[in-house]
Amino acid sequence: AGVLLAVHLLLLANHWLVLIAAWGLIGVALERLLCFYPDRPLALLAAHKKYMADRVADVLLIAAALLAWSVVGSGSFSDLWQFIATQESSLSLQLSAVCLALAVVLRTALLPVHGWLTQVMEAPTPVSALLHAGVVNLGGFILIRFAPLLECAPVARWLLVGFGLTTA
Repeated sequence: AGVLLAVHLLLLANHWLVLIAAWGLIGVALERLLCFYPDRPLALLAAHKKYMADRVADVLLIAAALLAWSVVGSGSFSDLWQFIATQESSLSLQLSAVCLALAVVLRTALLPVHGWLTQVMEAPTPVSALLHAGVVNLGGFILIRFAPLLECAPVARWLLVGFGLTTA
């Protein structure tokens, strides 16, 4: 229930702070589910790898938020979209987009940071299914949601193309 609540919160977020909180809650709730069988060493290893990837992704998401917020002067996504529509792209916004793209890459387990994804099969089937069908796909939602930001950052888009092609 905690994962689903956090996912819904993320889907409804219109502010960096809400997005960051929901993003973090998803990771924490999933870690607990991945450790459902504490006597399975591979399950614990998968949870640890996921934890490490999530913490790096968290730092990247926070960096993306701070960079965008410093330029726009607000954490609201509506203000960010309005700013992007009326102003030229700055280096800070482009770096924000790169950080966001890399955070999504880590959370969605694109190659070469996919090691934890193949190992989560040690968790109970419903947990694995929730992770694969729902939470990993949140990366796509985030990218669509932040399309205006990514539009002004060619480097971020090419990073996503590169990781996507490698994974495919």
